[in-house]
Amino acid sequence: MRRLLHRLTLLASIGIASSCQPVYAQRELILGGMSFRSIDLNRDGFIDRREANSRPEFRALLARADSNHDGRLSEAEFDSALAEIQLQKVLIEQRRQARK
Repeated sequence: MRRLLHRLTLLASIGIASSCQPVYAQRELILGGMSFRSIDLNRDGFIDRREANSRPEFRALLARADSNHDGRLSEAEFDSALAEIQLQKVLIEQRRQARK
């Protein structure tokens, strides 16, 4: 949880998380309109392998973000992974801009 808070604080400090959109809307933008709830088909509060198999990028997300290695993603793990993805996008863009 501290790691997630640290990442969100970092994102806010560089202006990403401080937009007017709610957090759930930002997540949907990263996932191309998909939300945690739309991926969690059985509504048990987790994204498991069966649900993640619906799209290749979700399989990769599950493999990368399953921090406790239980074979499924909680919403906190999901949010942490998306914060990391967004941070990486920002860093890549900053490097690209610095090269110009």
